[in-house]
Amino acid sequence: LYISMHGTDVFLINKMKLAKRLAQNAIKSATNVHFVSEALQAIVTRQYGDSNGQELVLPMVFGLEDFRQEPGAASRETKRILFVGRLMEVKGIDILISAFSKLLEDNRFIEWKLDIVGDGPELESLSTLSQEKGVEHHIEFHGSKPRQDLKEFYNQAELFVLPSRTTSLGEKEGLGLVVLEAMMAGVPVIGTDCGGIKETITHRKTGIIVPEGDINALHNSMVDLLDNDALRSELVQNAHSEINRKYTTESLTATMKQWYGVVE
Repeated sequence: LYISMHGTDVFLINKMKLAKRLAQNAIKSATNVHFVSEALQAIVTRQYGDSNGQELVLPMVFGLEDFRQEPGAASRETKRILFVGRLMEVKGIDILISAFSKLLEDNRFIEWKLDIVGDGPELESLSTLSQEKGVEHHIEFHGSKPRQDLKEFYNQAELFVLPSRTTSLGEKEGLGLVVLEAMMAGVPVIGTDCGGIKETITHRKTGIIVPEGDINALHNSMVDLLDNDALRSELVQNAHSEINRKYTTESLTATMKQWYGVVE
């Protein structure tokens, strides 16, 4: 029995007592257990105890090459900020909308737009919030898009933000795969210190990390990046190098084959 845990699956299990008991038995019985981040490993260990099998921490980020864009290959002057993900409480999109509305109060950024790609249970409340903030004409909710369409959204973005936060039920971001996709696409990124995001972004080297749930900190970081071309370029270059070093398909495949005991 080999078990891989990605994040959302773990938090869904926690909402059902029967599922929690079954999960605990399964983890204890597993030959090998795989987590996509150290943050997720810590959460599972705290809730279910140590497994009896061999544990592996490895992001499941196959296919990043699909979004490859060499740094500086495309000139981006689109004045667009991007979020990609499920519209759920854990993603903190309301924090992003509030920070974005503060950004528009500065005349330098009055023409900027926010693209929100994804669908989910928070759509109606987020649409209402954008109207309450008076920024509904600057925000476009695109709904869920197939993977092959995401590349164009990354290519049109000058900044990517993943504002995840810990929910009242303790749910956190398992990894933040979209951050790595944005990095591969040559987009500077901002993320929060929630769950596995801290493992995908090195602060002020490959991106910016802000405290989760902090509207002012997110707003200030957005302004700092948009005002600093040199910093954006440096972050993009460093992020691209980091991904090419750590997340190649060949390297990840070799590690997973070893974990599964595949002999060639």
